[in-house]
Amino acid sequence: MAITLNVGGKKFATTRENLLRFPNSVFASLLDGPVNEQGEYFLDVDPTHFGCVMKVLRAKKCTFDGLSEYDIDDLREVFAELLVPAPLPVKFDYKHCSDKLALSRGDTVVLKTKFSFEPCSVLTTLPLRRFTVEFDTRNNVNCFDVGFTTVAAFQLTNAKKAATTGCARPGISKCLHPQRRR
Repeated sequence: MAITLNVGGKKFATTRENLLRFPNSVFASLLDGPVNEQGEYFLDVDPTHFGCVMKVLRAKKCTFDGLSEYDIDDLREVFAELLVPAPLPVKFDYKHCSDKLALSRGDTVVLKTKFSFEPCSVLTTLPLRRFTVEFDTRNNVNCFDVGFTTVAAFQLTNAKKAATTGCARPGISKCLHPQRRR
């Protein structure tokens, strides 16, 4: 049986199974609530790109080709609000990036640009609960640390805030490609 969602006035239909794909999402609790007079569950969310959310619910993936940076940021917020893991690339925050690191590919890739014995760190623009990392180890890698921290735990490095998200040590050339999950 199809379930109808009224998303900001636009209707979407899917199965209960799809809505329960992510048990901690807003959809799981929405189904415990009442329907409106038309038998729909109402979500006060902008429907403009809600089709992407539906694709993720159905297939756990969605392409974002052709979307502007603004639209992608809006989508990130919608996914976060609905507590659905967004298959969007993680963006790193240039304001919280060591001067020995460089960001490229729309701030989704981190490259070490200068040799240093000091930790080189960068934060993502959104909080993450889980991430994956791809290393480019063409140079000799002696040590590499990757981990989580909070903004409050940042320490100043070269007059910039730094985190243990990407901590490099001597002889490292690194490239981080997080495939993100909130």
